[in-house]
Amino acid sequence: MGVTYNIFNESEVSFGIESMVKISVGNGFNRVIAELLRDNIFLVVDENVFELYKDILEFDLPIFVVPAGEKNKTLKIVEQITVAMLEAGCDRKTRLIALGGGVIGDTAGFVAASYMRGIEWVSVPTTLLAQVDSGIGGKTAVNIGAYKNMFGAFWMPKEVIICTDFLATLPDREWLSGIGEVVKTAILEPKLWELVNSGRNLLIRKDSVLIEQAIKLCINFKERVTRIDFKEAGLRRILNLGHTIGHALESVDGYKLTHGEYVLWGIKHETDLFANRIEPIFLGQIRELLNAVLKGRNDPYTKHDKSIIDKAAAKDKKNENSKVVYAVPVDVGKVEVKTIN
Repeated sequence: MGVTYNIFNESEVSFGIESMVKISVGNGFNRVIAELLRDNIFLVVDENVFELYKDILEFDLPIFVVPAGEKNKTLKIVEQITVAMLEAGCDRKTRLIALGGGVIGDTAGFVAASYMRGIEWVSVPTTLLAQVDSGIGGKTAVNIGAYKNMFGAFWMPKEVIICTDFLATLPDREWLSGIGEVVKTAILEPKLWELVNSGRNLLIRKDSVLIEQAIKLCINFKERVTRIDFKEAGLRRILNLGHTIGHALESVDGYKLTHGEYVLWGIKHETDLFANRIEPIFLGQIRELLNAVLKGRNDPYTKHDKSIIDKAAAKDKKNENSKVVYAVPVDVGKVEVKTIN
């Protein structure tokens, strides 16, 4: 079974959002500092970001520093943040600020969705992956054991502040992780595909002009998809390209790589799986782009028994009626969502 989406076909409108979040993109830390100077805020920040940017975080404000890494995206951390907020006197009018990468956005966003049945929050993504994907769209969650994002909520931030200056201190591994989500979005979005496919060497070399263009196109695309289908009932499922196998690899491989790397490998193996459904020239271009980005890196898929990966994929939260859901990019701007045994 499958449903094919020509991107932004009006007939695919399902859940709409009354008012979309404000998203700002730029360099300089002034907008971030202005948010930190508000009254009645609580800051949740990644420990690496905290150490790197202590000079702009030296304010008298309640703060919780989350240890770095996917392993800390847990209900235990959610509980610790909640207790810290209660002890700091946070109330229903408190605004929570999430400063960090995808782990911080997912975790702090879930705290905001849950604290006193929901408070305002502001997403300040500091990694390329979070700026182009996870920091946008209002999906919040934590992991349960090896299972990704199984406990969460749809809870839109009041605002998303994207400061590209944070990318200057991004390690190469995290840069590749962000490229994973840029490539995923490019395969889905024709304008971004043209930019990335023709400028892939600039992307790999961290060209600032191309990256800012890519960030804006990624945001615009995800914002439009989210506006049409907020709760992932239809069109939004296309954003899971590479994630069915990617998430399975993450859990089976023990999170040794970054999320975006697993997405890249997931795209490779999902497009191989459905190669006969993809327009041949487009498939060739996808493979060429993936080879350029992943050059010299070891494929985690080859290290594990395929049946174990299949079992992990079968437990993905996107699945329906015991069938595994895949997003298949059949051509530029055309995606088929397939459910298979």
